[in-house]
Amino acid sequence: MDYYEINACGGARGCPMAILDDKKLVEDLEEILNSSELRNIYKEKIKGNIKIH
Repeated sequence: MDYYEINACGGARGCPMAILDDKKLVEDLEEILNSSELRNIYKEKIKGNIKIH
């Protein structure tokens, strides 16, 4: 189970009006989060299911 969610603006989804392509940024952020200890920290501190907000 993931404990985070990354949403990107239209640029990452191919919006023709985007100034830059932020798909690479989203991929880099996901890689950082996946390689971090964030998941283990959340597992230790939060018991049970996490409610999506």
